[in-house]
Amino acid sequence: MDWRERNYYLFRVPYETYDQFLSAYHKIAPSLKIHAPYNHIKNSADYDGNVLHIYVQGMISCRFSDVQRFEKAFHEKENVHRRYCLLKQLSKELTGQ
Repeated sequence: MDWRERNYYLFRVPYETYDQFLSAYHKIAPSLKIHAPYNHIKNSADYDGNVLHIYVQGMISCRFSDVQRFEKAFHEKENVHRRYCLLKQLSKELTGQ
């Protein structure tokens, strides 16, 4: 991970909106990169094993120049899909570097 010019984030978005997520945020923040694990699909299930919701989680990075626009756009979407959208900024201490 190159910490000189980039911020790194863990993200989670609903599976249905993942393609819209990528296209919209690449327009807002052209420096956005998707990192491994790519397309990591998870689901939430109730106690009986019935799938309630499917979402995609992964890691992305963005240059410092695009960070504020990206975070603002993501938090606007987060307000719409409050339960299933998540954005957590990673730090060097959190990743053990």
